[in-house]
Amino acid sequence: MKVLFIRPALGAAQSADALEPAAFGVLRALTPPDVACVLRDELVAPLPADEPADLAAITVSTLTARRAYQLAAGFHARGVPVVLGGCHPSLCPREAAGYADAVVVGDAEDTWPRVLSDARAGRLERVYRSAGLPLAATRTDRRVFAGLPYPDAALVEFGRGCPGRCEFCSVHGLHGGRLRTRDPDVVAGEVAAAGRRLVIFADDHFGADRAATSLLLDRIAPLGARWACQIGLEAAEDPAFLARLRRAGCRCAMVGLESADPATRRALGKRGGGHTLQSVTHSLEAFRRARLPVYGSFVFGADRDTAADFDRALAFALRARLMLANFNPLLPMPGTPLHERLREEDRLLSPRWWLDERFRYGQAAFRPRGMTPAELEAGCWGLRRAFNRAASILRRAADLRANCASPAAARLYWAANLVNRREVLRKQGLPLAPGPLPPPWQPEADA
Repeated sequence: MKVLFIRPALGAAQSADALEPAAFGVLRALTPPDVACVLRDELVAPLPADEPADLAAITVSTLTARRAYQLAAGFHARGVPVVLGGCHPSLCPREAAGYADAVVVGDAEDTWPRVLSDARAGRLERVYRSAGLPLAATRTDRRVFAGLPYPDAALVEFGRGCPGRCEFCSVHGLHGGRLRTRDPDVVAGEVAAAGRRLVIFADDHFGADRAATSLLLDRIAPLGARWACQIGLEAAEDPAFLARLRRAGCRCAMVGLESADPATRRALGKRGGGHTLQSVTHSLEAFRRARLPVYGSFVFGADRDTAADFDRALAFALRARLMLANFNPLLPMPGTPLHERLREEDRLLSPRWWLDERFRYGQAAFRPRGMTPAELEAGCWGLRRAFNRAASILRRAADLRANCASPAAARLYWAANLVNRREVLRKQGLPLAPGPLPPPWQPEADA
């Protein structure tokens, strides 16, 4: 039996910053050795035409759903059974079921073995729903990534889920507010064995379970690994914890700032990390004192936002000397309170914008209150260009406390900024998938 693991690309175009899809390492570890597994990742190489397979397993995000359904229809036309999994089918199983022989809702650990067994027997079920088991037994087989041209960085997962309930975030819809962590010794072993210059923890909220994270930090500190993680701004309230992160090898903290306006942060459901602009600034300064560069993310289009917020956000990001930053229109992802609220308020420009052939990366998907959709798009695009200009990169490189505190930090800073600049310019305005969307070839499943 041969299984094709497939990751579709945004716009069906290759990317310079594509990382190894960690989910397929988990699937490979769950797959019996007599099953051949081949990973095809459109982000790093075109898909071979008509490659033979007994099963196509496609991971689907909301931004790649349109492309995934095109690929699924192609496999169906060739008689290859298709299983769809990932965050989007987990949130929209009825939609995804129209383009699949089987849909996995939730985790792979207790569903993928059943999918394989049923596929061998030729009796796939329409929907496989995970019970959300503990992750102590989860393992990763990185051999599935061999031979593919990924950057010198490895994704490693420690925890799954987030206790927060941000209005725009789909993580709560996927995991219900639960936070589960893997065995620290197993994760430390994966970090040691990764053999990459940088490890990036794939957790939605690294450090949310402080006790479990402390155990992991104890295990990885002696390894000398250099790593990055996504963490809440409230971590700045504990300088000793920030210092432990640094000593254990953390070299970049990705922080969801969302807005320079604390009132907007609260309206979006962000927890802690500052109730005034001054306290947000002090929190970011705490990261710098710990010599931890910050990659900040901002979203625009919240009900309090106006066109004047773009200039304020740029000034804030430069003043804070962020290592990197992204500036995105607020996207109403399916399964989130934001999508439901905007639907009820009749403000969505397209109820399923992710399937709309007119939608382009960087566009607004709804009508904001304080500006027009066109102003939202233009404002975010202007911020992306301004923050990634050569003068901005040079200005932020002058931060010798965090961004360029050492030769190794400087190398990471310049490499990250140059790749990010190229990708920002490349992706703006891309269609989610060129070509028509095939009609569903399956009826909706009871999901």
